[in-house]
Amino acid sequence: MNTRLLATTLLIATFFAIDAQANNNLFLPGDAFFHCVLNKVSAARLSKSSDEPRSFRYSNEGAEFEGAFCGFAGYGFANIEKVDDKFAKNLAKAYAQIRESSGRRWHEIEVDGKTKLVESNPAHIFFYNADFDFKKHHIGLRYNEDWIAQVLKFGHSREHMRLCCFVGHKDAAAMSWRDADLVPGLSAVIPNKAPERGRIPTEPITISGNVKAIVLPPVSLSKYFASKESLSLFVVDSNGIKKYARNVFRPGPWTAVPD
Repeated sequence: MNTRLLATTLLIATFFAIDAQANNNLFLPGDAFFHCVLNKVSAARLSKSSDEPRSFRYSNEGAEFEGAFCGFAGYGFANIEKVDDKFAKNLAKAYAQIRESSGRRWHEIEVDGKTKLVESNPAHIFFYNADFDFKKHHIGLRYNEDWIAQVLKFGHSREHMRLCCFVGHKDAAAMSWRDADLVPGLSAVIPNKAPERGRIPTEPITISGNVKAIVLPPVSLSKYFASKESLSLFVVDSNGIKKYARNVFRPGPWTAVPD
């Protein structure tokens, strides 16, 4: 066989072998959160008033699992009705506060032959039901009892599917399964159209219930699962911003930081 043809054949075979062995999960019905990233561009957009429902794009940036050439499972876009102008502007303010202690970093990409700077350390936004208790349950765990059934709807095989854990700590997946019945899934209305195998639906889900955002600086999510380091986070909604911290010198629960 021609060497070039052989190489091409092997490349195609390798691609489809990988394609059968994994999935990249986005938002699955039953997940506790919808995750986005917050950078200078999106913060500026949130600072502007809007008469339309705020739309957000799901992101796996910062998640502690490797991507795979396999297609997707889950929904990548959400209209979040409770994010009004006040809520949106508070998200932008939280980003500004994070940047006071965590400087912005950039990397270069090529777009249409031109060099473009892209922020490489955005902040995290986790949208949760308003009653999610981050002092009792861990940030970044899906807590989804139904994730296998949801991944199957996107055409992936059961024997090769994976959970795609945002938190890479060795105990995170087990705890997510163990406590899944204690944490309700994020209230979301899913499009009626059946999903296509491995493709991200273009129609957004609608999140209409009361929500809050937990905004984290750009650090490893495993640190929020199990770490003795000093950490902080912001809880954001239409009513304002509240900062919480854990102090390495006085170990204990999250404590509200005085304004």
